[in-house]
Amino acid sequence: MKRSLLALLLFSLVLGPGAAAHDSLVGQFPAENQVLEAGIIDLKLDFSADLLNLEGSNAAEIVITGPLPEQTMQNNGCANIAGRQVSARVELTEPGNYQVGWRVVSEDGHPISGSYQFELVNTTNYQAVGVEQLDCAGANSGQAIAEQNQDSINYLLLWISIPLIGLGLLLFLWPRKRSGEKQ
Repeated sequence: MKRSLLALLLFSLVLGPGAAAHDSLVGQFPAENQVLEAGIIDLKLDFSADLLNLEGSNAAEIVITGPLPEQTMQNNGCANIAGRQVSARVELTEPGNYQVGWRVVSEDGHPISGSYQFELVNTTNYQAVGVEQLDCAGANSGQAIAEQNQDSINYLLLWISIPLIGLGLLLFLWPRKRSGEKQ
């Protein structure tokens, strides 16, 4: 009985915290259906945990299309990852509804995505001044070395937990001597 409890405790400690939770979008600017004035917009998406920064790939994308229904792409889709936040900058002048589509890789390695709309008005007759698009090749190059090393630590912890799970299963399944049996 003690081995079963020990194995169950070990198993739940290793798998419990990470098994139930998935990262999710917890905040955004602009908010869904928000009305914004034309100009330079710094779009920001906040998530419940740090995002994976996969160097050399588009680990994060934010695509702004509109005004609807034309769905003309307004940016190149590149986004900057900084811990729990993904951001992109776009300059918009044409009034109408715009669609934001996003895709990121969450801390647990699962890709997550979503979309929403906001409305743009141009009551000030804003004229485009030309905002430099984020370079996709260097979008995530500003990540700190400490953040990159965090991914290595997470994988190390994963590989350490695998033998612990095996040990827990071994203790749980190990044949027990029943009372009254001879050795």
